[in-house]
Amino acid sequence: MLFQQGLISASAGNLSCRKRDKMYITASGSFLGELDYGEVVEVSLSGAREYLSFAQELRRPSVEAEVHKSIYLNTPRLAIAHGHAPYALALAASIDNIVFTDAEGQLHLPSLPVLELKDPIGSSEAAERLPKYFTSPGAVVIRNHGVFAAADTLKAAVSLLSTAEFSSKIICLAKDFKRD
Repeated sequence: MLFQQGLISASAGNLSCRKRDKMYITASGSFLGELDYGEVVEVSLSGAREYLSFAQELRRPSVEAEVHKSIYLNTPRLAIAHGHAPYALALAASIDNIVFTDAEGQLHLPSLPVLELKDPIGSSEAAERLPKYFTSPGAVVIRNHGVFAAADTLKAAVSLLSTAEFSSKIICLAKDFKRD
């Protein structure tokens, strides 16, 4: 669904969920449009460094694993969806807080904070700064990188990511059709 909606490109973006002291995250280089068991990696939240996929293969977790881990360790969220949503990224290039104008956006995600990071991809800076945005389910966009959405289920996190992109698209399209 994420690939079909244009929220991710072939191997960009990642998904994870938390269960007790472990998280399950897509492996580095996974094609999210066609995931299978071998592309989901179990990662200990307590610091162990052995990564095993459901297919019992050693696989490296997504480069964003430390960011996901930090969100899980510092918030009550249980699922994260990350995608490189093009309309949200386009707006984030020039806006510091995207305020949605459509009814669905206002209901589920009234605004989308925009973060400027020196090193946006899988960095310790991202791991340090993102958790404070997820004390409740929500989403945030890292300028020039992508949207992170965190919620209590993977379906809800994906829905927030989708809402962020769909509502951003409405803003972009509305600019083309402004009334005179």
